[in-house]
Amino acid sequence: MSTELGGLKKNYMGRIQQLQAKAPTMSQQEGEAAQAEINQMQMTLQQREAQLTQNLQEKQFKKMKEINDKIAEFLKSYNSSKKFAYIISRSPGDFVYFADSTYNITDDVIKGLNATYKPQQ
Repeated sequence: MSTELGGLKKNYMGRIQQLQAKAPTMSQQEGEAAQAEINQMQMTLQQREAQLTQNLQEKQFKKMKEINDKIAEFLKSYNSSKKFAYIISRSPGDFVYFADSTYNITDDVIKGLNATYKPQQ
C-alpha cells in the first residue's frame, strides 16, 4: 500500500512540476485545464489513500479478532482444569478473555435499578 501511494504521489508531484514549468507560456484556457487536471489528480489520490487506509484498518481489525478468538479458545480449554473465575489481559485495552458466568451480576443490577426507578408523571 505504501508503494502504491508513494507512486501515486510521485506521479502527482511530477505532473505538478511539469505544469508549473509550462505555466509561463500557457494560455488562460490551458492554465485552467492544467488546474482542473491537478485538482482531479489530487482528488483521485485522496480517494485512493482513503480506500487503502480503510482496507488496512479492516485487515488489522480482522487479524486482531482472529488472534483474540484463538487466545479465548485456548484459555477456555486451559481453564477447564484451572477453574479461574476471570482471566484478564495485562496489555493496553485490557480484554477479559474468560469470565465464569457464575459471577455474572447483570440480572441483579437490572432488578436493583428497576426497583429504584420512579416513573415521572
